[in-house]
Amino acid sequence: MSNENYGIGLKKGDTELKEKINKALEKMVQDKSWDKAVETHFGPAGYQNEPAPKIGDIVK
Repeated sequence: MSNENYGIGLKKGDTELKEKINKALEKMVQDKSWDKAVETHFGPAGYQNEPAPKIGDIVK
């Protein structure tokens, strides 16, 4: 894992699907299923879980 921006590709202008995906990701962070998935998939490699990334339009 690295400190980079990641994204999910969508058809340009598909704001409805974008909102659904962002809400699903936000729910995963809130209910801790994000942390559980990170631990399940990366924990055996000794990865130290960090806070979930920010969700939404992030531009540097």
